[in-house]
Amino acid sequence: MPSGGLDGNGRRRSSTSSSRLGEGTDSSFASPISRLPFELVHAIVRLASTPDTKPQHGGTVRSWHSYEAAAPFALVCKSWRQPAQAVLYSSVALVGARRARRFADALASSETAAQLARTTTAYLVLGLDRDVEHSHDASRGQLEISELLTEAVQACPAAVHLHIRPLHQDVRARLLPAVVDPKRALVTCILSPRIMAAVHWSGELWRLEDAARLAPTLQNLEQTALMAPLTPPDEGNISPPPPTFGALSLRRVKVHYGYPATVLVAAFSQSPDIELLDLYFESAKPVDKMREAFAASAKSLRHVRYICNPASPDSDNDTDSINSASEDGERAPLFDLVLPSLTRLETLRVSATEISHAALLHLPLTLRRLTIKSYNVGSRFTRPGLVEFLQRDDLAFPDSFTDLVVVDTPEQWHSAAVAEIMDECAKRGVRFVFRNDFEQEGEDESGTEFSSRKSFEEGGMAMPASSQSV
Repeated sequence: MPSGGLDGNGRRRSSTSSSRLGEGTDSSFASPISRLPFELVHAIVRLASTPDTKPQHGGTVRSWHSYEAAAPFALVCKSWRQPAQAVLYSSVALVGARRARRFADALASSETAAQLARTTTAYLVLGLDRDVEHSHDASRGQLEISELLTEAVQACPAAVHLHIRPLHQDVRARLLPAVVDPKRALVTCILSPRIMAAVHWSGELWRLEDAARLAPTLQNLEQTALMAPLTPPDEGNISPPPPTFGALSLRRVKVHYGYPATVLVAAFSQSPDIELLDLYFESAKPVDKMREAFAASAKSLRHVRYICNPASPDSDNDTDSINSASEDGERAPLFDLVLPSLTRLETLRVSATEISHAALLHLPLTLRRLTIKSYNVGSRFTRPGLVEFLQRDDLAFPDSFTDLVVVDTPEQWHSAAVAEIMDECAKRGVRFVFRNDFEQEGEDESGTEFSSRKSFEEGGMAMPASSQSV
């Protein structure tokens, strides 16, 4: 009879059972879960650690989860430790001083952790604490933590998806080479603050000339952080020449900063595979140059957001941002000219400075939704003009076209006029929506058509099968 005491219910406790509890990692008594193959455990841990929410890291062009919840799975049994750690280190989010220090300590004290960072980390997010990022006080440890975060980039050479929030500008000399290192084969680069606010201690972290170092492997680029101006090559030349690029792999691009049109043309003319393009400017760009920028990817573009807010001051000193004129001396709307060539376009959100009613006659056959945002300055798309065009006999919308959305101040669109336009659109099988300009735009209008709350295999952003590449 096996020896052992009584349990709480008066039953004899088996000493064999007790020994199994104490020797859970003994292979002779290994439970079935400890014999599962690495790949299966990895998949289980990844699935169990994935939050059932919209990915918190990345941006419009690509978003992903991190897997902090994978840590406890490393304690299930010895055979689960390695796959659980692989999931944990595959996506690392170092946001704030506490996480930055803990990560640095882990790598310094454990060769296993350092090896995982070198070989396993594919997704990396770097940022300061929220209140520190917004602070104009440069004495809140920004430089110290920025240095730790820069070391994290260097320690993770396999991280090909990077999201970098504002850091102290003094780390630029070390950070930039680590980011653009050709051995990294960068796929995603997101440079975006939580809110657009200039802080003096970060203003020189990125410069416009950094665009010249775009990796040929880069597919997803999001640039909404403020950047320092182009550096003239010498004091006698205040207009540096645009960078030159080889073939680029860009597919999803969001740029909310005033790159000169020459830089955009140079980059986009080498990017025939762009599918999503989200651009915001605060000064009008020359139409002839922007037509050239759209030409290379005309047959691949599916979702375009092009917003020009000329009411704001010129923030990028773009000397070539002059009005390109039509024959009557008025600036020709860009999308009146380029729309017929965008043969795969599905959604377009555009400011009323860049499109007129005449574009309705030449909508691509694939277009589903057209959203027009008015800033009431230089608008070429007006309520009276829209009513007139909707009554034209030669107007024929594509079969795919379902939604026409106008965003403007309510003073310009009284309820009776909106009702009239809705009726005219309904006759043509199109839904018309008027939205006040203070309303927040929806996901389907903000250039995020590739985004989804559903995760996909390598990082949390669902895309068409043809777009799922690392």
